[in-house]
Amino acid sequence: MKKLMSSRPSGLAIIEVILVMTISALLFGVVIGTFATRRKAASDDAARQVMSEIARVRNQAQQGQGATTTAGATALAGNEMFGQAIMLSNDSSTITVYKLMQSRISPFAISSYENYTINMPANLRWFITSGTTASDYCAITFTSCYNDIRMGGVSPQLLPPYIVFRNNTGQSYVLSASAYTSLANYTTPAQQGRLRLAFGIKGPGASIAAEFAAGSSKYYANFDLAIPNNQDLQVVK
Repeated sequence: MKKLMSSRPSGLAIIEVILVMTISALLFGVVIGTFATRRKAASDDAARQVMSEIARVRNQAQQGQGATTTAGATALAGNEMFGQAIMLSNDSSTITVYKLMQSRISPFAISSYENYTINMPANLRWFITSGTTASDYCAITFTSCYNDIRMGGVSPQLLPPYIVFRNNTGQSYVLSASAYTSLANYTTPAQQGRLRLAFGIKGPGASIAAEFAAGSSKYYANFDLAIPNNQDLQVVK
């Protein structure tokens, strides 16, 4: 008799287990969701920091900042300050900054007298590949592109880019590695189009393109180079 009175219905025990499992699953989902939200907020903040670093380089050019090292001052001696440039590479997590000078002797060549590297935070990396033809170069797919709408087309040869900010004026230009050294290349509207730079946090994949396609965070750094100080961050994902 005592044994029967002390026993509990097995059905009640099953219900309790189901309730515990349900509550645990809900709590786990809340924790995972909170973690994902915080991680996304952190990557968004990191993307904004990248844009701030680019703006800082432009501001230094506008303010006419010169050499900050003894070697840079030595190289600059006898030349004119020209501006500052940032160089970006595909799948790179850095921004290379070049301080530019112009020779006082014809053909007034432009060269770098000092450079340094900015490391991007939160595992952000640049995605600067292009389509195989001009027609798909600025397609909707996640990639970088340069669209010179003022000249009626696109210019794949400008990527990976050197973005040059002129000394004092802050005028912006995009040029290739082989073109930024010539003063003649700063006189045409073709170098002041609309530049879209893709960057983000990569995911798993068999190629760089696949890794960016599976990425947890994706962004565009947009520049209308014809408008001074024009840049904005676009969150893609």
